[in-house]
Amino acid sequence: MKRVLGVMVLTSLSCSLSEFFEPEVHVVVVRPAEQPVIPDHWTTVSEDAGVASVLPTALGRRTRRQSVEQLRNSFPVLFGDTWRLPITVGLPDGGTGPIPLPDGGEVSIFPLELIAPVLGEADFITENRESLDVTPSFLKFMDNAAANLCVNRVFKDLSEPNEASRRFVKFRALTGATLAEREAAMRRTLRWVRLTFHAVYVPETDTASIADLETLHADMIRKAPYPNQAELVAWSSVCVQVVTDPAFTLY
Repeated sequence: MKRVLGVMVLTSLSCSLSEFFEPEVHVVVVRPAEQPVIPDHWTTVSEDAGVASVLPTALGRRTRRQSVEQLRNSFPVLFGDTWRLPITVGLPDGGTGPIPLPDGGEVSIFPLELIAPVLGEADFITENRESLDVTPSFLKFMDNAAANLCVNRVFKDLSEPNEASRRFVKFRALTGATLAEREAAMRRTLRWVRLTFHAVYVPETDTASIADLETLHADMIRKAPYPNQAELVAWSSVCVQVVTDPAFTLY
């Protein structure tokens, strides 16, 4: 009897001790090696991926537009003035005119300062993040600013005899010049405009890069309601087209 009990005790001990001394086996599943997916932006594909294809994926920063501060700095450099609306009053002769200032300026309203929050500038009271989204409000006000700046600048350029003082209509043919000379001066101005406003260099042998502006200029010359103001209308239209172009507002 004692022998049987001893055998049972040893058997139970061996079973319990085996739980402590026998190592626990963990099954490790090794997955097959997978080739990491790395976008390839340099290798030329052998077949045309199609017009609507999004491959290969292009990486880069998000397109942004000019901020209010950039517009404040750009307008005076490019046009010699900023977006402003002079306040006019009645004159003794019965007409109207701006209110002059001692320094030669005029009392004006500056719309860019009034609508800066609408254009995304942070006031750090209700908004502390600059918004650079291309909103309908931004596009509308850029149209208004371009119309104001362009008409004023072109009007001054067309009456400015000094080429160095002109800001948009940079090159003009002399009085009595032939049609070919006037067209050459016009194309030279358009190339200068592309470089100054869009940072795009157009060689003298390249006419395709300024064809759209040249066509617009010719159309407005033909459609101008008053022949003596045809150049003013044409160059103002070209200027508005250039300033509202995404090549100027976006970067």
